[in-house]
Amino acid sequence: QLNTSKKEMGIFNIMFNSIFWENLVTETNLYAKQVINNENKRRKIDEAWFPVDCDELKIYIALCIIAAEVKKPAIQMYWSKRAVIRTPIFRETMPYRRFLQISRFLHFANNKVANRSDKLSKIKPVINYFHQQFQEMYTMQEDIAIDESLIKFKGRLSYKQYNPSKRARFGIKVYKLCESSSGYCYNFKIYTGRDKKNV
Repeated sequence: QLNTSKKEMGIFNIMFNSIFWENLVTETNLYAKQVINNENKRRKIDEAWFPVDCDELKIYIALCIIAAEVKKPAIQMYWSKRAVIRTPIFRETMPYRRFLQISRFLHFANNKVANRSDKLSKIKPVINYFHQQFQEMYTMQEDIAIDESLIKFKGRLSYKQYNPSKRARFGIKVYKLCESSSGYCYNFKIYTGRDKKNV
């Protein structure tokens, strides 16, 4: 389904199809309901919560992508009115409070049916989705290679790796099966520790 005639947005919509967005909406709204119904977890910001839909989550993800490109020291600065630091698209597309709400409840898997022994259980549906998408969307040619990469991550994670030889020294180790000529990733495996069944 992927070819050189496809524009960037067309490729994005193929990779992130309705199945992806509908699952994200379902799990996010479900988790929000679970938290709000639990007095021990509920916060004041949760009182104004209303269910998300596919269009709103697309806006949210778009803002996250922009934030990754236009880096600022604090998240609230993206909504600043100050001329020297403001990025208008954030205030124009989503209120800051709503962005925080979605960030709090964003979920990819149902906690009640997730395999607690699997370190990737929180994102397992997404991993399975992209495994299928990457392999269905493109057929690799003869030149293939297995590559090891480190996805930059500085937060707390039991399987976070340290590699001083990489540009991003701390992060998540991923093994990838790629086409050498194009760099296309056909398959991948996230490393979660030695002697563990990862993906």
